[in-house]
Amino acid sequence: MGAQNCAPNPETHPRRLFFMSQILDGEDRVPVLRPSLTKKPLCFSRRGDRRAPLREAAARLVCLVEPNLLSHFQPSDRTFKPDILSKLLIIEISRCSASEETPLKFAILSDIHGNLWALAAVLEDAKRRGITRFINLGDILYGPLNPLETYDLLKTVDAVTIQGNEDREVYEFYDHQSEAHPTLTYMLEELGEEPVEWLRSLPKTIVVAEAIFACHGVPSDDRVYLLEDVASGLPIVREDAVIAHHLEDVNYPVVLCGHSHIARVVQLSSGQLIINPGSVGVPAYDDDVPNYHAMQNHSPLASYAVLEKQDSRWQVDLLKIPYDVDSAVEQAQRQGRADWADWIKTGRVATV
Repeated sequence: MGAQNCAPNPETHPRRLFFMSQILDGEDRVPVLRPSLTKKPLCFSRRGDRRAPLREAAARLVCLVEPNLLSHFQPSDRTFKPDILSKLLIIEISRCSASEETPLKFAILSDIHGNLWALAAVLEDAKRRGITRFINLGDILYGPLNPLETYDLLKTVDAVTIQGNEDREVYEFYDHQSEAHPTLTYMLEELGEEPVEWLRSLPKTIVVAEAIFACHGVPSDDRVYLLEDVASGLPIVREDAVIAHHLEDVNYPVVLCGHSHIARVVQLSSGQLIINPGSVGVPAYDDDVPNYHAMQNHSPLASYAVLEKQDSRWQVDLLKIPYDVDSAVEQAQRQGRADWADWIKTGRVATV
């Protein structure tokens, strides 16, 4: 196919931008011509290194440019000469900008609690779905399972990560170690200093893509459940106004929270979407703060969520993933934590 037939016409593709870059032999960086359809000059490397604001764009080589297409572009490089048209390439970037082209799609993880086997299964499922970006809502390593290998596995993925209340317990115990705590003692022996300092460095809240607010509990307290009232001993979804009160001044369209280990999606009267992805690693537990209560999912499956923006609307999938539960149960038993072993195996709290 000749260049004249395969070259797209910018006038007939109003939702696309076309970028022309000069190929200069022996030079790594390529000067770029500015299309009349865009406001900002852009630059690409011949080796594919793309500068902001297009570093995430999927540039596609279309065809050689014919001289009759020059009228659609304005050179940003004053040294450009028409006699090098034979060396021009046209690069097509779909839609209007890289930020619009890059899809907002995240796997949302929370409450991994050192369950390496559950995490590995979740990451594999996300990979199968083509998801490469993650948001991790905290309570990452705490527990009698496999904290060090969990930390090592998490370092291999592109994840925005915040701190949970039990991450804080890990580094606070590391600082003082003033009381007997077999699980934390085991963890620190396994981890060493680097993972503990990583937990300490994590923010307590974060904003992602200017639209997603992430916290572990509520914005101001990682020990408080955002969506559930546990005064009765079992989780009951809070009233709309109470959830809004706990959000304080957070008005982002999507709010992510963890802590309760129970996967939920709640939409407020304000339109805000509140998402708890559930727990990757521990599907049940009990606690006595602020009063005795039990959290249960009634299955051992690992939980996570997929959040995606499609045509200006947010779509959420709450997923339950099978994994090698027996290995996690056996590890909890080796550490003398029969309670954790039972929670992981059944998704239930035995006394409820």
